Amino acid sequence: MDNLKQNLHFVVLGGGILLGIIFVVAGIVVRGGTEEQLATANQSLSGKTGVATKGTLDDLERRSGKFESTLDEAETALKGAVSFDNGYEDHSSGNAFYTNEANRKLTNLRDRWAALEVDQKLSTLLEGWVVKRSSGNENADAFWTRMQTEVANPPVDSIRDLQRQLRILEEVLVACERLVAAKLDNGMGVKLLEFKAEPHASLTNNKLDSPWMVTQWEIDIECDPGFAVLLFDELVNPSALTMAKVQDKPDRIGFPNLPMNLQTEMIERPGELKLSIQNDEKAGAYKKANDAGESLAVPDDPENVDPNSTVGKALSESLHKILTEKHPIVMPVRAGIRMQAASFNSEWRAVKPLDDEE
Repeated sequence: MDNLKQNLHFVVLGGGILLGIIFVVAGIVVRGGTEEQLATANQSLSGKTGVATKGTLDDLERRSGKFESTLDEAETALKGAVSFDNGYEDHSSGNAFYTNEANRKLTNLRDRWAALEVDQKLSTLLEGWVVKRSSGNENADAFWTRMQTEVANPPVDSIRDLQRQLRILEEVLVACERLVAAKLDNGMGVKLLEFKAEPHASLTNNKLDSPWMVTQWEIDIECDPGFAVLLFDELVNPSALTMAKVQDKPDRIGFPNLPMNLQTEMIERPGELKLSIQNDEKAGAYKKANDAGESLAVPDDPENVDPNSTVGKALSESLHKILTEKHPIVMPVRAGIRMQAASFNSEWRAVKPLDDEE
């Protein structure tokens, strides 16, 4: 038994020595391969004069600096630019507001809005005639009467909101005047029908959560459909067309307007138009038709032309063609614009949401 134990010790000792030799050989092989890889890598790095990622780092630094400067510029533009809610006159009473500011401004605004209205454009065949409608003018009259009453002697705490309304009316008016001066109204002009505005407030219930303080307003006008779209765009995205300085003309402020909606609808239109030409008007009808591009042979006695005769039917068809194809009666649409006149809220704080709220 003792002999077996002695032999077992030799077996274990011999196995350990053999295992150690194997580990040593493996280590030498691995080390040799690693040293070869390191030598190859070191050789590939020889001749390199700079870190390969330095250009990327420089680019990132430039972008970071540009981003920071952009933020500074944005903050300056928001806080330092002409604001919708700055630059108002202070008044000690409602009567002082009316006497020193409101009455003068309201009269000026009413006269300038009225100057943008034009008579309905009609064909030369209807020269001397005008289009009369059952609604439209009374809406504008009611608006100006209401405004005159509101600014007459308001409570002191209502003065600022009334000043904001006058500023919005002026801003929209100047934009309209510039667009009409550029002949973008299709000859229809602009007619003010109604204007309303809500009290100045934050966009959210919590003022600290709102980046903007706004006055929501809406205006109803009659104009060419394309003009309504142009006006909407100019109020949201002012261009040099309406913002440029014009000598002896009022200027736009250019305060931010946040868009809400634009809606147009057809105004009341006659379902049928009947043109009766009396005998003593037939000679003039021939002349107007030919002035409009027709080539009608004028009979010797146009007053006695039978409407059922060949020449009479030719005159009737020519007049119909002029009124329906060459010079149709084009009427404006009623456009409703709703926006929010905004000023930056310096009390706003951007707060990162919690992880479970992202």
